[in-house]
Amino acid sequence: MDKMKKLMTMPNVIVTLGVLFVFSFTIAIATDLRPHHLHLKYTEYQQNLSWVKDLLTSYKELSWFSDKEMLVTEENQASNSSDAWSQRLFGERSIEFDRTIMSMLSMRTILDGKYEDYLEFVAHQKEDARLNWQSFQNLQTEIRAIVRSYPGLNENEVRKAIEASIIINDLGKLDRIRQVARPYGEFPHDHNEFACKAMQLCPHIFPLWQSLSAEQQKLIVSMSGLAPYGRITHLEGSAGMFKQLKNSPILTDKPIAFEIGFFVHICDVAGALGHVDQRSSLVYDENTHKALSCVKMACLSLKEGDESAAYASYLTQRASWLGLDGDSPLHQVLARIGAMLRLFTPDEGKMLKEAFLKLAPEALADIVEEFNGIREPLDALAPTDISTLLANLYNNYHLGDHHKERLTQTIHIGLPFISQVIKEHRKGVSKRKIDASMPLNFHEIARIAKESPRELIDHKFTISKTGEVHLKGK
Repeated sequence: MDKMKKLMTMPNVIVTLGVLFVFSFTIAIATDLRPHHLHLKYTEYQQNLSWVKDLLTSYKELSWFSDKEMLVTEENQASNSSDAWSQRLFGERSIEFDRTIMSMLSMRTILDGKYEDYLEFVAHQKEDARLNWQSFQNLQTEIRAIVRSYPGLNENEVRKAIEASIIINDLGKLDRIRQVARPYGEFPHDHNEFACKAMQLCPHIFPLWQSLSAEQQKLIVSMSGLAPYGRITHLEGSAGMFKQLKNSPILTDKPIAFEIGFFVHICDVAGALGHVDQRSSLVYDENTHKALSCVKMACLSLKEGDESAAYASYLTQRASWLGLDGDSPLHQVLARIGAMLRLFTPDEGKMLKEAFLKLAPEALADIVEEFNGIREPLDALAPTDISTLLANLYNNYHLGDHHKERLTQTIHIGLPFISQVIKEHRKGVSKRKIDASMPLNFHEIARIAKESPRELIDHKFTISKTGEVHLKGK
């Protein structure tokens, strides 16, 4: 009888043990796959380094990014990691090289990545804003379909055109390239606009251009310089930022070229902090993904609507994320500042408003006047690096340990300074002391905001004829 009871209960024991085993195994797998537990294996890292060496062989221009004269994008502090791409290849850090390689790696991850690659891509993103798997899959599906259906080019040829575009777009940061291009005409200061014009006037200055087919060259030219997508994302300018895209026939005649060009921008964004983290994209998180999706929708609306409507729709969306009223002039200004600061939540919107309303009445009135993008004319040029300046202040721990304290300091140091510069720039342009065709450029001030932010308090500034802002005596 005892033997019978044991036999009858044995299946239950086996089932129970089986369930416990599966449950334990599932927990172990789930724990192992959590992004913050993932680390790139040494062998995989070596493979990636080999891939970078292959890129250097394919694109001579990539080595130019290690040039000491390369203009550096002044956002965030570079890591001291000895594992940085440039450190391992050249024996010293090159910020722009590491950023460009991260853009290339992001392109490959988005197009070819599996779940484990996605986990590596998001591993070091902030947990509450991490790009979710569904968003990654949706982006991957969409981009794969686009690169596989471009008329006249196969998938590999489109990929090469994307890589070439990523490289060429940033070469305007190198002065010696500008010197080579100078005999062919006048070029804008902005490196993206420089690249666009150089490809039209003197593309042969880029060695890789000769390795591209006529159809690849045509694609790159058609998708370049359509709109300053980054400045639109951060609402750095007015509706005029959409003007060139509106005047282009691309949305009607070849929308797939626009789609590929926008993907080039996504790769550029994903690699923007490649000098800080060489493995994960710190920038392309869920917030950035939804912001760029809205920017893309605003751009596509130009097929039927105008620039002002596209600008207003995106501004209203940014206001709603911050819990602000998109129809209120004050809230429109706050939404614009919030976009420059990369703010996305109602709590952040509340903190922003509280800090803003603590400004002195005169300063507050000046800022509202200068930051009202709705009232700016279509031909107004968007300033360069204004959002980088504000972001560097907000991320600077010299201004406080807590983000609320840093936000208040950013508003009270950065906004009065910027509004005064914009006001003086307008006067200089009206008196023809400053070139109206050149945008106001805060590049140098963005560096100071990162290194010595309190120098911006009540400090006198100068604006060069070509729009560069400097502190007096600096």
